[in-house]
Amino acid sequence: MSEFEILDLMTKTEDQRFNLIQWWAGVTFGLIALSHFAARKLNLFLVILVVLLYVGFTLFVGDLFFGNVTQAVLHRQDLAAMQALGAPLSEVSRQIIAEEPQVLRGIGFYLAVIGAFFGSISYLVYAFVRSGRDGG
Repeated sequence: MSEFEILDLMTKTEDQRFNLIQWWAGVTFGLIALSHFAARKLNLFLVILVVLLYVGFTLFVGDLFFGNVTQAVLHRQDLAAMQALGAPLSEVSRQIIAEEPQVLRGIGFYLAVIGAFFGSISYLVYAFVRSGRDGG
């Protein structure tokens, strides 16, 4: 595989990861909107069903996301292997190989996702309880 093909795959992998984040965030804000506008219409069964569906969706997207992260790591290793074999690489590829993972940025992202996940579920439960519905 050529350097260009690996860089192309890396770009596509990053785009897929960004699209997954947008997809999950859209559903999360949809859950918040549902909580705000429809809490009085929901019964206990529907609240539990929505929470279970959202948890399942989040696990599904998380699995896709972390699979995508693994692909990105492997692409970076492919570039490093090319460099170790003495293949001439572009400056971009050399910077990708030399770049240290940005742990603080990663932690901030994961904290935001965890906060949005638990916050949206908590708001649904709060809005349901506040609406005074007893599940009937």
